[in-house]
Amino acid sequence: MSRRQPIGQSDQLCLRLPVPERQAVLTSRFVTDDKLQERIRRAPSREPVSFTPDELEDLHRGLAFDTEQTDDKKRRKLLNKILDKIDDLLAEEDDDLVWEPDDEWLSAPPAPGSPQEMFQQLFGGVPGPPPSKTPTCQVTLGKAERETLLAMDSMPGDIRKLLAVNTVEEHTFEFSQRQFLVMSITLKESLELATDEDRRHQLADVARRLSDGLFDAMEESRAADLQQRYHTSQGPNATIAFQLKITLEGSKPPIWRRVQVGDCTLDVLHDIIQTAMGWEDYHLHMFEWDGNCFSHPEAQLDGDDCDETRVLLSQLVADGCKKLRYWYDFGDDWWHAITIEKTLKPKRNDRFPTCLKGVGACPPEDCGGIWGYLEFLEAIRDPKHDRHSELVAWAGDDFDPTHFDIDEVNVALAK
Repeated sequence: MSRRQPIGQSDQLCLRLPVPERQAVLTSRFVTDDKLQERIRRAPSREPVSFTPDELEDLHRGLAFDTEQTDDKKRRKLLNKILDKIDDLLAEEDDDLVWEPDDEWLSAPPAPGSPQEMFQQLFGGVPGPPPSKTPTCQVTLGKAERETLLAMDSMPGDIRKLLAVNTVEEHTFEFSQRQFLVMSITLKESLELATDEDRRHQLADVARRLSDGLFDAMEESRAADLQQRYHTSQGPNATIAFQLKITLEGSKPPIWRRVQVGDCTLDVLHDIIQTAMGWEDYHLHMFEWDGNCFSHPEAQLDGDDCDETRVLLSQLVADGCKKLRYWYDFGDDWWHAITIEKTLKPKRNDRFPTCLKGVGACPPEDCGGIWGYLEFLEAIRDPKHDRHSELVAWAGDDFDPTHFDIDEVNVALAK
């Protein structure tokens, strides 16, 4: 839909997006407007982000599609919170706006989330041409599928030359953006005109191969974009890095992780700690050093707290910090000691963050803090304990306090 503002009415709507919500938007593969993403990324963390009504509607469509596709309950809850905010803003505007249908909007479906949706968008009757921002992609075609394409009179010579391989086996081709668009448009027109059922099946087989190839290429492109966007300071371009030892205070036997991280703000360090230790990020947190507290501005813990989203680890180190504390879950009170063991100069192929070593499993969330955890271990080990059945049913009978899988942690950190 398109919207028309009354004369003199501002066409900018201000949406407050705290850091977790901004991250949710920026990591959504269904929000594909690069300029919109850049505006969100550059906006100060405490300032609202300005959008036109049309941009908010596009954002709403992409995030709504994301909520349907994600299996992550926490992410879905966060996305729904953003959608509610957008709904409220657009509802306020409705009193002053005149709505008109817009053909361009009808031809702009959200980015497909599966090969089936890609096929539907390309060949399933959706108005308009295929996506214009198609990357170079590889498509595997059998002999019959190649012959179907070569039999089309409108197929350009460069594509014919590419397809004319002398083999009965399947062959993988790399098509440029232009070549892919020409083939898909030609196929779509042929599908619409075909009346013979066998002919339609032949064309659909080729179309399926093309849509699968494009979907795979777009998934790879999205992953590469995310890697570039969110791991610049943690990847090959990092100019300084640190080796940290994160120890859960009071744990016996000890529970700790040794990690290397590129320079980052404390809110990013929070995410790294959560992943490396094995927490689920269900609760509030805070950092503490030299009498200063650092928390997320949205947590509203104390007016004197420093904004962790604006404090780099390197700034604390430059000020003399050799050890800081991290407090997670203000009810269970999980305190962590973070020792800065080394300052590193990254090499070209270093990847951060990475876990070098660790000991002990992370305690279950909401088990009552360090003393509750000790009671929990005692109960699950002793079948005669009063709470044995209760806690085994709650945590499962396979909990191993000694378990630590460094490969599992590094896979999670890489994401």
